[in-house]
Formats: sequence, C-alpha cells, structure tokens
Amino acid sequence: MILQTTGGFDPKAFSGELFPLGPWCIESEATPGRSALALPSEDDLDIESTSSRLLSIIEAQAFPTLNEIHGVNLNARVWKRSLGVYLKVLTPLVIIRYNLIRRAIRHVHCDAYTHVDIEQGPPVTNDRSELLVSLNSHAWNHALLSELCDSLGLKPSRPEVQTCIPSTDPLASRKLHPVRSGTIKKMVMSVCNNWAKRSKTLLTRTMLPSGLEFKLALRMRTLPYFWPEDISYSSDFNHRFRLQVLNSVSSPNSDDQILLKAILSRLPRVFVEDFARARTEARLRLPRAPLRVFTSNLHQASDVFLLWLSEAQELGTRITIAQHGGVHSLCRDVPPDIASEIELADRYISWGNRSFVGPNVSVGPTLVNAGRKPINSSAKHGSDQLLIVLDASYRYPSIPRGMNGSRFDYANLINTLIQELDPNIVKSILVRPYRGSEIWDDSITELLIADPRLRIDSSFPPIELLYSESRMVVSTSLGTTFFQTIHHEVPTLILLDPTLSPLSEWAKQGLKPLENCSMLFYDSSSLAAQINRTYTSTTDWWANAAVREGVKAFRQEMSPECTSPVDFYSTIVMNSVDA
Repeated sequence: MILQTTGGFDPKAFSGELFPLGPWCIESEATPGRSALALPSEDDLDIESTSSRLLSIIEAQAFPTLNEIHGVNLNARVWKRSLGVYLKVLTPLVIIRYNLIRRAIRHVHCDAYTHVDIEQGPPVTNDRSELLVSLNSHAWNHALLSELCDSLGLKPSRPEVQTCIPSTDPLASRKLHPVRSGTIKKMVMSVCNNWAKRSKTLLTRTMLPSGLEFKLALRMRTLPYFWPEDISYSSDFNHRFRLQVLNSVSSPNSDDQILLKAILSRLPRVFVEDFARARTEARLRLPRAPLRVFTSNLHQASDVFLLWLSEAQELGTRITIAQHGGVHSLCRDVPPDIASEIELADRYISWGNRSFVGPNVSVGPTLVNAGRKPINSSAKHGSDQLLIVLDASYRYPSIPRGMNGSRFDYANLINTLIQELDPNIVKSILVRPYRGSEIWDDSITELLIADPRLRIDSSFPPIELLYSESRMVVSTSLGTTFFQTIHHEVPTLILLDPTLSPLSEWAKQGLKPLENCSMLFYDSSSLAAQINRTYTSTTDWWANAAVREGVKAFRQEMSPECTSPVDFYSTIVMNSVDA
C-alpha cells in the first residue's frame, strides 16, 4: 500500500493502491473513513506533552547555539517571546502529521509513499506570516511529510508520468491588496514616525479607526507610528548555520530526534540568515526602549517588530496588546500564538468578560466596533439581498482557530443551507468568500452547488459596504462577522457547526441568548427553516422583543462597547508602567 501524503498531482500517475493521509489529498470527497484521520489513535504521541518536551530541548540546547552563531548573548526569554512563538505554532503541526503517518504504517501497513518533485528549493519560510500561508499548501506539506516518511523507513514511490507540485508564493497574500500611499500621506507618516520615535509611548497598528487612533495618540502626547514594509529577505540559504543548529540538539528518544530535525530544519530566515539585518532594521526604525508600547497585531504581522519588542521588554518596556479578532474569544482551544500573545503582554485587553484567562487580562470593548457608528442597514429600505459570509477552507489540519475541518464538510454545510431555502430567497443570495483565501487554498465557492441564481462576490469591496446593502447577513463560522453586524444593527443569523467550529465553555454560555432567541443554529436545516420563516418580514423579526433581549445579553457578556474609547485605552496603556 502506498501512502498518499498530499494532493496537487494526478494520483493515476502512480501504479499501485494509494491510501490518503487525509481529505486534503484528493480533489473530491473521500469515502468516509478512508484516510489516516479515521484510523485508531490510541498509540499517537500526546501532542501537548511532546510539544512541551521538544520546546524545552530547543530552549536549552538550540537557543545558546543561535546566540553563538549570531555573536549575541540574548536571554532565553527573548528567544522564547520571538522565535518561540513560531515554534509553538509549528511544533504541534509537525507532531500531528507524524502521528498520521505512524497510524498508516501500523494499521494499513503502508511501506511506501508518493514522492513528487516540488518546483523550488528548501521549504523554509521567511517569517511566521509566511508560515501561516505555506502550511496550507501542498508543496510545503509534501516536503515535510516526505521527510517524516523517510525517517520512519517508508520508501519513496515516484510517479510513472513525470509531474511536480507547484509551490505557493507565501508573499502573495501581502501583494494581493498592496497599500499605495500618495506623497502627502507619506509625508504625514514620516512626520508621525519621527515624532513617535522620540516619545515615551509607541502606539502602532492598534486596529482602531485612524481618527480615533490619532486622538488616542495625542492624549498620550505622541503620534501613531506607521510600520513600513518588513525587510526584504535576500540572504542565501546558509547550510552551515542550519547544520550547526541541528547538531546542537539531541535526545535519547528516537521520535524526538525525528521531530526535532523536522522542526529545526524549518526555522524562518528572519532568525537565521537574516537575523543581524532584522535587528539592525528594527533599531534604525524604532526607539531602543520606550516606556510603553500599545499594539493589536503588529507583533503577529512582523517578526522583525516582535524581535525588537522582545528585547525592549527586557529593558523595561511595558507592553499592552488589544485582542484584534473574534475567533480566540470563542474557540475551544486557545491557539498557541494567541496564548503566547497573552503571555507577552503586561496588559492584555480582551473582548468581553475574559479576564479569567490570566491576571494580566482586562475586560475591553469589541475592537472592530470601537468608535464606529452603526450603519444604516438596507433591511429598512426594501433590499432583498441575503449575504452569506464564508470562512477559508483550509486543506490541512491547521492552527485550532475557527473552521478547521474538511473543506468538503464545510461545503456540505453551506450547500444544505442553500438547497433548503425558498427558491425566491436563493435568487437574492450573495456569497462572500474569505478575502484572499484563493492564494493558499481552493476557494470554497468551487465546491458550492452549481446554481445560476447564486451570485458570488468577486470584487472584494469592504465588507461593511455589503452589510449596508443587505437585508440579512448569515455568518457561517467563528470570527468577527456577527460581532460587526450585530453592532451595526444588521439582521443577523449564525451557523456554527459543533465539529467544524468547536466552542469554549465560556462561548457556549455567552452565545446562549442568541440560541434562545433563534439567531444561532448548529445545523443548516434549522437555519434554513428560520430564514424561510422570517425573510419577508426581517425588520419585524429583528425588532421582536425576544431578539432584542438576546442581542442585549450577548453584547453585555461578549461584545461590550464603550462611550469613550480614548479614555478607556489611554487609562490602561498609561497605567501599564505601574501595573
């Protein structure tokens, strides 16, 4: 039996029976149970304990080697807060894939695997942003899975017809919607940055509306700092550096050795080849150690900034981070990078009453709504558009956030909803795909039912514009959609499949009022029936006392707002030094 590790090629090019590692290997829905995901898991390595052990080995053995390579003496805390975040994302993913291969060997007796050429060289990403794109591509996963298969003794089986897997450009997501600044805007940004570099407070990428961000900055006697594009990664792949890191770690456990090699071979360039350049760039752009830093997502978007921030914290800088997305308020398992984010922050501002997750967590307003006035929903003006907002359809088991399951299961969820709607309502549907998902994944719209009445939004207008043009919005996964539409008083219905969108206990309780007033559903058929009942009288339904009470209870627990965001954020950030 030949283990098929990935897709992106014609399986008919191989002679012999193929057994898929998972549903991502094939282009149409697999026979139920026909993948390693469905095999017994009792002999799997425990993901949490194995991750903890491997990270401890890397911290003790590889971090000192990185110091030696780069001629620095950084505290282990700096490495943990910067490179460690990348490793916390990567390590569980490698263990998951390793477990699946072991299952296939044990239960299906696979002794070979499909080996297909990849277009380009070493599967190393520049930074964490590129990892999050690449890890859902066939090419990145095939390189990893091939290495793990080789380590476990499987033999490569090559196709009879020459083929290769095209590599995804991980930079494509940044190029899709490039930010173009005019001369005046560039001058304003330059003035702001020069002022901010001399201030005691650095306020950058807060995700607040620009007018509100400027007011907040002025309250703190500074100006917003506009982070330019990250460094361009141009260093040659340094085999000597990477071999030195690999040789620095050891464990008597053979599984550990295989996993450590796979993980450390994929260290991002920003911490190996481009480390010195990244530190220099950051020091040229930023003050050495301001008293305070306030951001929402720049530490996630830029490893260069995160490296600078980690070093500044050692020098006494106090960090305030505001939660910028809704998923990690709701999902059952806190993603490893978000857990690291909460650990990094001296003060963390969460959406809703989440202060129980840590002593440094404060209850805050829903950031995507802060300072934004409700829009005028077209439900009041006779619009008949039903907006269905989709999530990305990840190919591979990814970070545990939001919709994580098979793209086929998710497509079936949406297809069932559409098929059970009144035909007159189907004519009013506009489907909004996940913005940019086409870069690293097949669009989920390709798996939707072929219905000429179904309109697919392809122009990528700002989603708030679509909210204002819709009679009703249907949110089909965890995220920010229903936080926004409920704030904007757009009639909203929610579909959260318990398997694809597993909820935390806190989220289940906080969303209960929406379930009780028939706004939240856990299956497509029930939601379709509700739309059919209420669509012609949406405004009356939305004004119903039970719905208004459910919305009020949801806002109080999970989506609080504040009348003066400037007062709220400035108080927390300015007091962070004394926290």
